[in-house]
Amino acid sequence: MRKAVTVAACLALVSAIAVTPGWSDITENFDGTYKEGLADGWTTETDGWGNPPDPVPIMPGRGDTGSAQGLRAYKGTHYVLKTFSGLTANKEYTVSVAVRTFYADGSPRVPGSSWVEFGWDPQARKTTQRFGSKMMWCLDPKQDFDNNAGNWVEYTGEPFTALGPEVTIAFKVGSQDAKNGIMAQFDDLEIAPVTEPAKPAEFPDNFNTLFKRGVAPGWRPRFLPGGANPRWQMALGHGKSEPGKIDIAQRLYASTEQLNLNISIGLVKVFKVDPKKTYTLSIWISAADSNGKVLTDPNLDVGPMIRFGVDTTGQTANSEADTILWSVEPTDHFMTEGNENQWHQFKTEPFEAAKDTISVWVWVDGDEKIGIDAKFDDLELGTP
Repeated sequence: MRKAVTVAACLALVSAIAVTPGWSDITENFDGTYKEGLADGWTTETDGWGNPPDPVPIMPGRGDTGSAQGLRAYKGTHYVLKTFSGLTANKEYTVSVAVRTFYADGSPRVPGSSWVEFGWDPQARKTTQRFGSKMMWCLDPKQDFDNNAGNWVEYTGEPFTALGPEVTIAFKVGSQDAKNGIMAQFDDLEIAPVTEPAKPAEFPDNFNTLFKRGVAPGWRPRFLPGGANPRWQMALGHGKSEPGKIDIAQRLYASTEQLNLNISIGLVKVFKVDPKKTYTLSIWISAADSNGKVLTDPNLDVGPMIRFGVDTTGQTANSEADTILWSVEPTDHFMTEGNENQWHQFKTEPFEAAKDTISVWVWVDGDEKIGIDAKFDDLELGTP
């Protein structure tokens, strides 16, 4: 079994000998049948400019055995994509794939004005196009031509959280070099569960660091099935910005127009603490409905929920665990006229750390009658 490793960026390994993919939830070795140049179950897309997509089967594949999926481009940006099933919601995975690049005619030379990427969409949409996709891209293959043109290189993407049983995988190949173009070959795709625990962070967390795909570093998205599309975004924070800097907050957002069913989304992060000590948590929150109005809806039995909490066991998988000590005070606060879109600091009840880590949760709930727009900033650990 190949061990999945939590990484902060894509990793590359040059492969000069045959490498057999280790066991994982999902693998694709591209050794099956091909139709019109495409491996079974894969489809093509294009950004709509340049030449049509030109997928080709490659034999032999990595390790001089089997076959591989090739995609050639002289001008334009083209994709091959496929949706895989077998994932577990709220579990973390990484995608790895072996890539080799040439000139479009097969010459092992460094392609110019060209690019190769691979990506994954945890929402499993069947497209790579801008307005229908939530594809996350690993850019390392296109930055690696100078070192490894003509060689098989294995890349591993950043961990992602499964939002359901499916994920869409895509390979992107493009070129502006109409003379030489580019040929990219893909083999030994693997979607593997992350087995190493998240590295604990230290308090405080002011969210003023580089966000990736709408999520602050160290925070992991969590999503309860309900049919609505979750959105994690960056937003302006509650503090005053320093010269040349912008104060940043974490936003959990779902507009009324997008909601057809219930929505329940959040984030979780693991932090270091001293065991057996008693603490409180504080956080600044600003919230309203998705139209910017006070958070009330008489048609809802339970009503929208905005909350944050702490789990002294440090678990990060189950947002419905009995071990999470939730504060629902933000819900009552933002249902009061005049409090909408105003920053307010909230605190938890005192709690005792059971060990040297705790997990902190921020969460919103809503349904088709009302959207949620909540921002979270300046999380701090204190004592009673």
